[in-house]
Amino acid sequence: MTFGDEQRMLAVSYQLYRYSTAILEHWRLADPYIARVIEHCIVAEFQIHDERDTEVLARMRPMLDEGRATLTPRISGFVRL
Repeated sequence: MTFGDEQRMLAVSYQLYRYSTAILEHWRLADPYIARVIEHCIVAEFQIHDERDTEVLARMRPMLDEGRATLTPRISGFVRL
């Protein structure tokens, strides 16, 4: 789901994935298109909630190290598996 504010040149995208494999598949399919969009954008903030596998975290490492992304692990809550 993406929301846009044309006057402020701001877009906010929410993506919710149950498993890291779904994130990796999304990246595989979307990367050719997203790469063209990113040429005209700056990712100011990226939030990761819950724990992810090493491949996802490795790909996010530059943004995490730069402080543009945050990782918040789950500490409680109901999850239906």
